[in-house]
Amino acid sequence: MTALTFVHDPLCGWCYGASPLVRAAAAAGIVVSLRHRALFTGANAIPNTAEFAAYAWSHDQRIARLSGVRFSEAYRERIVGNRALIHDSWTTALAKQVVDAQSPDRAVEWFLLVEKARFDEGQDVTDPAVLAGLGTALGIAEDAFRAALAAPATAEAARAERDEAAALCMRHGSGGVPLLLAERGGRLLPVPHGSFLGDPEGLVRALAA
Repeated sequence: MTALTFVHDPLCGWCYGASPLVRAAAAAGIVVSLRHRALFTGANAIPNTAEFAAYAWSHDQRIARLSGVRFSEAYRERIVGNRALIHDSWTTALAKQVVDAQSPDRAVEWFLLVEKARFDEGQDVTDPAVLAGLGTALGIAEDAFRAALAAPATAEAARAERDEAAALCMRHGSGGVPLLLAERGGRLLPVPHGSFLGDPEGLVRALAA
């Protein structure tokens, strides 16, 4: 059975729409490697203006129709409706490195936890305190998680992964995320994830073929 690489940014609604594919692949025993693209960072962080919120919510509804994922009212009120919010995914990029270092076999579980916290529970996953709280589900103490978030080595690892993810996107002609890549014969080949939205079992069958 092939392995799967998932290039993502957890603030991206389309990545949330692809999360059932990641869950199904991992549950089927497919090795899933995650690469955090850190797309919404630095100059690409997005203030949550009324115009952007309307744009994002309209796309969220399309994603929900295609994939079956749920964008909750809590998310709509606390995230989409929060004008003080800035969509900056750097803290989540740091948090992924913390998890990779301390619970490396639970990266998929972490990604799904973060997506659920944001899009279902309406939590602000750009907040270090929220991420540290989520880390307790993996057995990482909040104080230890916060300390690791602030460590220079964590930032260095996050920058390296961001650059690797960007290179993968460029190599495979993807301007954004998500990007799914199947490993076959030592090569990474793009998976047309849009064809499998709402059909995670179909993705598993295709990867097993």
